[in-house]
Amino acid sequence: MYYIGICDDDSVFIEYIKRLFSRFCTEIEFYEYLSGEELVQDMQKQEKYDLLVLDVAMPGMDGNETAKKFREQFPDTLLVFCSGVCMPTVQSFETTPYRYWLKQYTEEKMYLEVEGVLEKLKRSKVQ
Repeated sequence: MYYIGICDDDSVFIEYIKRLFSRFCTEIEFYEYLSGEELVQDMQKQEKYDLLVLDVAMPGMDGNETAKKFREQFPDTLLVFCSGVCMPTVQSFETTPYRYWLKQYTEEKMYLEVEGVLEKLKRSKVQ
């Protein structure tokens, strides 16, 4: 079982990410958040996340600030940033993301990315 958080202010994108992951794996519990504040508030109740897919550009608490707070509690969780408008910055890498996805990727490219992330998760669970 994988525990995957998705934090994005676009609910359509959240559903898209869930569909991509569900194509490769059915044993996933998704946690959905529409803002950084919502994620930070809820993460106090969660014991574990295997992966967090986090939008960088959100109103209020942006992805970089959210990632810093997330890392305080979950330093080893795999983190993937995504954005439709922001390119990676030095600040983006302070929280050691595994990947930085652009929302403009084709569906084929996203499938490859998701497949790669799931392979990394599988290797992490074996260790």
